[in-house]
Amino acid sequence: MARLDLKDSYHMLFWEEARDQIVVIEQELLQIEAGTFNEETVNRIFRMAHSIKGGSSTLNIKDLTALTHVIESLISLVKKRQVSLDSEVMNLLLEGIDLVKVIHENLVRSDEESHDISGIIDKIEAFINQSKERNESGILTAIESAEDASTLSAVKQIEPLIIQVYFDKEAEMLGLKAYIVINALAEHGDVLSVSPIDYETIEDDLFGDFLEVELNTDAPQSLIEKTLAGITELNKIILLPKEKPKEKESTQRKQDEHGSNFEKTTVKVNIQKIDQLINLVGELIIDKESLHAITKTLKSSYKKDKNINRLLDVFNHLDYIGSELQEIVLSTRLLPLDTIFCKFPRMVRDLAITCHKNIHFVVEGKEHSIDRGMIESLMDPLTHLIRNAVDHGFEDEWTRVKMGKPVAGTLKLSASQGDNHVIIVVMDDGQGMDVGSIQKKAIQKGFISIEESEYLSADDWMNYIFMPGFTTTTEVSDISGRGVGLDVVKSNISKLNGQIEVETTPGKGTKFTIKLPLTLAIIKAMLIKEDDCTFAIPVSAIVEVIRLTNTEISERIHNTGYSEILHWREFTIPLHHLNQIFELNKLPQVSDKLFIIVLGIGEKRTAIVVEEILGEQEIVIKSMADFVGKDKIFGELRGISGVSILGSGGLAHILDVADLMKL
Repeated sequence: MARLDLKDSYHMLFWEEARDQIVVIEQELLQIEAGTFNEETVNRIFRMAHSIKGGSSTLNIKDLTALTHVIESLISLVKKRQVSLDSEVMNLLLEGIDLVKVIHENLVRSDEESHDISGIIDKIEAFINQSKERNESGILTAIESAEDASTLSAVKQIEPLIIQVYFDKEAEMLGLKAYIVINALAEHGDVLSVSPIDYETIEDDLFGDFLEVELNTDAPQSLIEKTLAGITELNKIILLPKEKPKEKESTQRKQDEHGSNFEKTTVKVNIQKIDQLINLVGELIIDKESLHAITKTLKSSYKKDKNINRLLDVFNHLDYIGSELQEIVLSTRLLPLDTIFCKFPRMVRDLAITCHKNIHFVVEGKEHSIDRGMIESLMDPLTHLIRNAVDHGFEDEWTRVKMGKPVAGTLKLSASQGDNHVIIVVMDDGQGMDVGSIQKKAIQKGFISIEESEYLSADDWMNYIFMPGFTTTTEVSDISGRGVGLDVVKSNISKLNGQIEVETTPGKGTKFTIKLPLTLAIIKAMLIKEDDCTFAIPVSAIVEVIRLTNTEISERIHNTGYSEILHWREFTIPLHHLNQIFELNKLPQVSDKLFIIVLGIGEKRTAIVVEEILGEQEIVIKSMADFVGKDKIFGELRGISGVSILGSGGLAHILDVADLMKL
């Protein structure tokens, strides 16, 4: 099997283009199956399959070329209306795309063997041959509607454009580059001709310096130019009506008159360079805080020195530039949630068929972005929530009709964005959760005693579904029922400094709400001091900061003999001293005031007593993963997720609130 070297720009370009096209093909097929069939969608699927075939042929990836060729042939029959896109054809296409996906992923793995593609090719070819035989015998004929005829007539009246694309002098593998250009242009119309005509196989030294495409289109020229802007190694483009001369002298003169040099508006940058840039910005923020501390010291010592005011002005401007630079650089790490959301429609379709459920899957807000470091960590939690919803979140069709519900259940995955966080919701209109069953199972598992359970509210009981090994399902299936899932969901969300909440109404459905920070690189934190140590608590985990005086201390804090509790609002929550948690060996002090911070993860609340609150500040997170763990420098360190370098040069230990609650 051919291999791709992702260090080679052309191999990387094909791999990325094919990856995106495979995703789009699968999405478009699922939309058609959901009832949104239209001719342009089929044309788009055909063009993308053709593009993958052409690129793999140029790179001599024979198995991928052969497989996409038969897929393209089957789509061509659908396009010509010689076969209908029914469940049989859809299953063949999706099975073929699944194997295309596997081959594509294995192109960069040297230890993977070639996959047997003969089975799916034989099935598709057999279906194609049967369809042709039926067409020849008159059983199935292609009939074009009057609307299609008028559409074709309108297309024929469009004036063709001649598009000349000039390549950079250093460009290589021009056949592959030509495929990418033609595929992009085909999105805006019908490609009538291409020169050189043998661009698929011609060698680079015989290709020439430009590609010429004749395109039937009603798209504005500005849109075509914008479409080509994302393609690398193009020097310039020239667009001309067909009747105008195409000699190089004329095109050069037109370029000089209108200044239509092709300017690239996008550039691809290695992700390692972006990470390096973010690290440098982090260092800049640290130095900025150091400069701030020095400036304050100098101002108090040399108030009358005129250079101090100048220094303050420079610092304020530097602070502004640093904040703007930080925001822009961090935005380069953001990826749209569609990166993972696009994988779920196919998963829900297959699960619904397996579970014999009728489910309408809705995705909203996929355009919102989140830190790329969090994207992969989100995949498992969302997969668990969606699989559980499909498997035992919905009633069967007969039960839904009896309850007055629509036959098809609705499963909704949505995202929305705030100032510095993203909220992801997984919601269904199924049967909901029975709190009584949760109570019974929690007591049976020994998570809580019968005496303790009398004091819990319905919301408190819902927290037990996130306990390891908890499940109310009596039957174990390949999908769920093993007690593994929601504990993983909560654990992974907590690692991302996020929160998860659940709401359920029996007979109406369940809603999981996940709240996540936009980025993990730089966060806003509250700095606190305990003995000689400085700690940082992510602001997203702080519910309230309380200052108690002498009389309030005795009224609101009580010792049960085993631990302390705090009366907070209408609740009673555990209270801990930070110096005792980390065994700082600080001598107890009698004070007439206490600083208490109420922390929250989801519905769970706890409070900690701290010595001094220093204030809020944006901090750069430095991971301790390489130094924490068995046989490592810091050993099994609990309750600390990382450190940050402060402006004074000292370190702040960043509290892992979720881990603290476990402790």
